[in-house]
Amino acid sequence: MSEAMRDARIDFSATGLPLVPFLPRIGELLERYRSLALSAEPGAGKSTLVPLSLLSAEWLTGSIVMLEPRRLAAVAVATRMSELLGENVGRSVGYRVRTATKVGKETRVEVVTEALLTRRIQEDPLLAGVGLVILDEFHERSIHADLALALAREVRRARGDLAILVMSATLDAEPVAALLGSQTEGPAPILRCPGAVHEVRTMYRPLPARWEEGYADGVEQLFDDTDGDILGFLPGAGEIRRIGARLAGRLAGRGLVLPLHGTLRLEEQQQVIRPPSPGGMRRVILATSIAETSLTVPGIRTVADAGWARLSRFHPSTGLDRLATERVSTASADQRRGRAGRLGPGLCVRFWDETERLFARADPEILRTDLDGLALDCALWGARTPEDLEWIDSPPPAAWSQARETLRMLALIDAEGPTELGRRVALLGLTPRLGVLVARGLADGKTMLSAASAAVLEERDGSGVDRDPDFRLRLEVMRTGAGGTLSWRRSVETEMARILRRAHPDPVAGYGWTLEHEQHVGALLAYAFPDRLARREPDGSYRLVTGRAVRFPSVGRSGGARVSVASRASTAWIVALDADPGETEGTIRLAAPVDQGEVDAAIALAAEESSEIRWEGLVPKGILVRRVGRLTLTERPRTPDAGQIGESFQALVAKQGLDILPWNASARRLLARMRFFASARPAEGLGDLSKARLARDAAQWLTPHMRLTGGQVVNAAGLVSALLGILGKSRGRFESEVPESITLPSGGRRAVDYEDGPPSVEARIQEVFGLAESPRLCGVPLTFRLLSPARRPLQITRDLASFWDTTYAEIRGEMRGRYPKHYWPENPRKAEPITGVRPKK
Repeated sequence: MSEAMRDARIDFSATGLPLVPFLPRIGELLERYRSLALSAEPGAGKSTLVPLSLLSAEWLTGSIVMLEPRRLAAVAVATRMSELLGENVGRSVGYRVRTATKVGKETRVEVVTEALLTRRIQEDPLLAGVGLVILDEFHERSIHADLALALAREVRRARGDLAILVMSATLDAEPVAALLGSQTEGPAPILRCPGAVHEVRTMYRPLPARWEEGYADGVEQLFDDTDGDILGFLPGAGEIRRIGARLAGRLAGRGLVLPLHGTLRLEEQQQVIRPPSPGGMRRVILATSIAETSLTVPGIRTVADAGWARLSRFHPSTGLDRLATERVSTASADQRRGRAGRLGPGLCVRFWDETERLFARADPEILRTDLDGLALDCALWGARTPEDLEWIDSPPPAAWSQARETLRMLALIDAEGPTELGRRVALLGLTPRLGVLVARGLADGKTMLSAASAAVLEERDGSGVDRDPDFRLRLEVMRTGAGGTLSWRRSVETEMARILRRAHPDPVAGYGWTLEHEQHVGALLAYAFPDRLARREPDGSYRLVTGRAVRFPSVGRSGGARVSVASRASTAWIVALDADPGETEGTIRLAAPVDQGEVDAAIALAAEESSEIRWEGLVPKGILVRRVGRLTLTERPRTPDAGQIGESFQALVAKQGLDILPWNASARRLLARMRFFASARPAEGLGDLSKARLARDAAQWLTPHMRLTGGQVVNAAGLVSALLGILGKSRGRFESEVPESITLPSGGRRAVDYEDGPPSVEARIQEVFGLAESPRLCGVPLTFRLLSPARRPLQITRDLASFWDTTYAEIRGEMRGRYPKHYWPENPRKAEPITGVRPKK
């Protein structure tokens, strides 16, 4: 411990920060409950004062690890705490981020980016030597922060002395307190503290549809009308580059236009947030959401908020992430607004309509992004399902299932848990895919090529060729040093060096790559992105193994020149590293060609061979299919066995219904008779004979009557036999009580119709003379559809006796006039039934 910390001579009150009076209470709550949800408004001093104030606490059993969502914030916070101690960073307070580390033997406070805590817990499940974990700016709800909190709670179960503090300016405190609490003691305590934001005047200035030009005009006007520096918020690096170019020309000689986004090197980001030189030109800093929280950018008096944020959204159905430009949430808009009031009264101009409704908060990252890395980290911890850990928001089942399937495809997990490859990949500190890429490069003797490829993908795209989707161009920039931006090349080189230190601690001289290796980099990439392999279709599109169709853009831009990429779309296979899934067809943003042989090798583990049946009508055709995902690689004929045919046909009937069966008139009439019998004689136990139920139970009644040795599996005669088989022991009674036809008094036979309601029969009225009343079938009166001599409808009746007594006389009078030659007796009950015109003499 440093002298400054031993003597605890920090004069917190001298900072003038609003949080100072609350520091004792924070310590008391943590000592008692070992957990706390702290909501402190911007400018309160939570990120710097709270860790320092707790270092001398007697209850603290070790050092403090504090998580920050971004590298720049981690370094800035550690630097500021060191300044308060009068020390150099790396002594009592240090930091660990992906590209840099400054810690020493005396370090008591480590400020780290969120993913590093997960790795530390995986390596040391008890966090030996750590007494307090602080999650700062937790409102951003990154996937790493959610996992870090879930794992920290697991550690505290084994170590009751470990304290957890969750902090934010706009914290949704209640869910956090509930998660940190316990069943016996209830939720963790919540403490809310004021901030030190000065008054900020807010104005609204809606932009036209072509908003970038209007935004540049608005910022230029603000530069002329205000004093101090301007902080502009834009959705991404592309907008920053385009709008920055416009403003740089307009403000030349009067102001500096500076970018601030995640693709810049850490050193470049730090230069932006340093205090401006005295007497220097005013600055216009164009930033992404990186500047929303944790940072105080000196000199800012005005915020120009375009109102957009760029979020990644994962689509499980396609296996692709989609970058969506969306309206900023209310919480983020308030954070941005607060940047104008950190140093004094300020102005915030919101470039949208004041009446526009915003969402209160952005979706947590765990609900909208690819979960491959999360699923691997959980598997390493021993958690196979989301329910094995406790979350504020549990991972969505579809995305979790997709992530586990991807890890299996990459051979990182199996039925037992993480594989040896999975454990090695986790140690690289990369996403699972990039870890596989580097591991494969090591195995193939292409260490530098794989490290460069991973670094290019990790550092996103600032190469200067970002409008051309050919991944090889990025490697060409790195190999030759020609093209791209210097900042991007240095970022990639830094990341390459970090990857090589972890992956290959021995010197790597001689592991460079050649142009030929570069041209075949798709073979390496395919091992890391087997589900992104895509085959060219006849229409020029590419079909991913997920089933989604994607297409190269016809024309791209590189700088000011237009460059066609159509020539790059002639290869039979590609690996689509990045693609916008689109609504119906996606657009390829980054890809590399892959040879057929390389495809076969890359998907050897992921490809599956299955014996399937295709149906041509009711004739089964067996095929042996080799596919990966939803993409069919090869098909060849195969003779299926009887059991497979039966199962496949049952599934076909269950899916498409009974209408696919060879129904003829005989089969339809039989089913109608059976339904009538089942309803009239429920005691026989036939139950529901609807088509839905019969389709569901086809295995019981239909399969025994199928022909499974070739040709059509069932014909009309087989269908009739199968239906009769349902009757079982009731068949005799069925045949006697539900006749297919009846004999009329005239001696003629007529088919009974059971399909349209109660059983009915159609006959000319003269054919039923002499029949006193309607006969009964299963106790149900037979309905007569009586016809005239010309076979036109006369009467429908279920009560023939009543008809003879009432309606017949009226019909007789009418019919005698119309058909005078025909027989119309006065007493039909005793009249002779006839088939002709009159009775025979």
